[in-house]
Amino acid sequence: MNKKRIITSLLIASIIGVISFVSIFCGRRLFNYTGLTDAFFISGAIVVGIAGLIFTIRTGSFDVLNYGVYRLFESFKKGNEKKWDTALDYKNEQNIKREKNKIIYWPYFVVSGVFFILAIIFLVLFYLNIR
Repeated sequence: MNKKRIITSLLIASIIGVISFVSIFCGRRLFNYTGLTDAFFISGAIVVGIAGLIFTIRTGSFDVLNYGVYRLFESFKKGNEKKWDTALDYKNEQNIKREKNKIIYWPYFVVSGVFFILAIIFLVLFYLNIR
């Protein structure tokens, strides 16, 4: 089960990194060391940013907002059935779900580290003028 989560996180981080790299590299149309350096660096930053966003969401920072939006849409339904009585009940249930389904963050940092190392290598090659 743990290996499956590691592989899933690694695949997600890699797919995000590759898609962002290809879109930046081909979108800028700088097919040289400068374009490679920029694309690898920005892609690495995007992967780290995604890990940060996942961490922020998983800590429960938006639980009260989610509960408020849920209650707003629930007010348009017929009937008086409530799934959660208070925001604290909602937050406690979400914490239980988070404990059961843990996220592994280190694959995101590994993928971003590879992208950063590649950016540094192409930056060195740019300054050495190796073609």
